[in-house]
Amino acid sequence: MNHRIIKLGLDSGMLNYVDHETPRHYFLCGNADEECLEKFAELIIRECISKYDEWSDTLPIAKTTFFIARHQVMKHFGIEDERTNTSSDTSSVTLLDTQICFNF
Repeated sequence: MNHRIIKLGLDSGMLNYVDHETPRHYFLCGNADEECLEKFAELIIRECISKYDEWSDTLPIAKTTFFIARHQVMKHFGIEDERTNTSSDTSSVTLLDTQICFNF
């Protein structure tokens, strides 16, 4: 299993492991509930969103596109946007909300 997925599974409470087992084998946590599943999904989405942020820093010409895509993904999944402290469910993005600068 991918180490990033394992980390997110452990962070959300969805995965567990036996301490003294080598190599380490992971298993679904017996007391994982709907809240753990939601947390796991949110962590995966936030990991994906962080790639938008990373790409927008390296590709300034596409910054607006990445901002809109990032916002739309968060809105689709009902994830709170920590950068603006607003819920993506209630806010909307238009091109008027963004500033585009071109240097010629």
